[in-house]
Amino acid sequence: MNPPQNRCRPLSCLVRGFAAALIATLVVGCNGEDTAAAPKIKTVPTKGTVSVDGKPVTEGIITLEPLLDGGSTTQAMGPVQSDGSFSVNSAGGNAGAMPGKYRVLLQSDATKQRKKRNEEVTVEVKEGEELKINLP
Repeated sequence: MNPPQNRCRPLSCLVRGFAAALIATLVVGCNGEDTAAAPKIKTVPTKGTVSVDGKPVTEGIITLEPLLDGGSTTQAMGPVQSDGSFSVNSAGGNAGAMPGKYRVLLQSDATKQRKKRNEEVTVEVKEGEELKINLP
């Protein structure tokens, strides 16, 4: 008589293997640290004023889109206030923007009413400097 073999059926082995892998992942992955938190990036306070043809923009959203060779890799955006002032936050909720060069994008009724122009407005964010943006 042959001794009983310690073999499991393929589906049973698969389930046991999956359960073991899941438990190992939970034990290793649950060390109390928040791994989903966005990494902190170095930003500087970034605020300023925006106008179109010299007149303050009274509402909208301003976006600073990083230029490829500008040093920053993170977009920043914020609301425009009724006096044309704005301040931006970077992705992940970091206040301000990373120092570097950006393309200015404005979503506003002021930009919808003006003619489409191929002019691109760029700015450079530097620590301690306020932006004064005039869109044509």
